[in-house]
Amino acid sequence: MKRLRICCYLLMFGALLAIAGCRPNVVADYIPKNEAQQDYVTIHNCVATPDSVTVPNNKKVHWVVRDDPSDPDKATYVVAFLGINPIGDIPIVSSTLSDTDHTVNTGCSTFHAGCDRLPYRLVQIKAGVVTICSDPGVHVVPPPFFSFLRFWK
Repeated sequence: MKRLRICCYLLMFGALLAIAGCRPNVVADYIPKNEAQQDYVTIHNCVATPDSVTVPNNKKVHWVVRDDPSDPDKATYVVAFLGINPIGDIPIVSSTLSDTDHTVNTGCSTFHAGCDRLPYRLVQIKAGVVTICSDPGVHVVPPPFFSFLRFWK
């Protein structure tokens, strides 16, 4: 009886481990070059900086097109998430069209459930030509452990 119980526990543990290992939104084999934790991503000439932004769950993020007088970027950009969209809407931004703040919400908790790298496509539209820019996406991380205390005011 004891062996049967141990076998059942091992079988359940193996199933849970296999489910936890399935991560369809991960950017495969990508190592961020300059991941940074901040609330905005700067775009200029189809390049997003930082290339991977780290955002705590339930915090805000937005995209900005850098307006450089010596090298103006006249394109419009669309941010289209692949799979899970952690911000709920699709940002459209240009040097003349500002983006609003978007709250990241994936259910990511202190126990890392729902936390992941969420890839998106940065689409550049310039003079009627559509270009897909490379960008690995948003890295959603858990909020600070004691963030629940803000509700106890």
